Amino acid sequence: MVQNPVVQKKAQVEIRHVVGTGRLPVHDDRPNLPFVETVMTEVLRCCPAVPLASRALRSKERYGAFELPKGSLVMANVWAMLHDHERFEDPDIFKPARYTPDEEGAELTRFVYAAAFGFGRRTCPGRNFATASMWIIIATVLAAFDILPDGDKIDSGEGVDVPSLQYETGALPLLQSTLFLQM
Repeated sequence: MVQNPVVQKKAQVEIRHVVGTGRLPVHDDRPNLPFVETVMTEVLRCCPAVPLASRALRSKERYGAFELPKGSLVMANVWAMLHDHERFEDPDIFKPARYTPDEEGAELTRFVYAAAFGFGRRTCPGRNFATASMWIIIATVLAAFDILPDGDKIDSGEGVDVPSLQYETGALPLLQSTLFLQM
């Protein structure tokens, strides 16, 4: 959100419109917060939790000029699939608006979830728990804070091996009149 203040503000406006300022978002709010949903989908696309997935071949296979014996370990480059220039316009830009409510946007959303959590019988069994957890964290942080840079330019690195980010950020509470934590 530090690098995307316009996205942050749009999500916060949606949350305030639906939830108000007297409480934090709950899972029942999820269907009424479609932009927050697109933010989460774009996070899954930009930063897949598992950028490479491995499979062992159950039978001998041919790939182009290569013959792969049964038992060969094959790596699926999930990160590359989710940053494919032919499937995603400007794949290196964080753009939640790419997941439009029409069929094209719905197809992109399905593809992101399939790539991020696996395909077919090997789909991650924790997919629903993971997305529910991600959604509530994203919605809660956006409802409660403005995430701000410290003033320095942020270098997030390039390529699959993303270096640790060396910068400080700040979080300003938005709901200063209400205390949600009970000790």
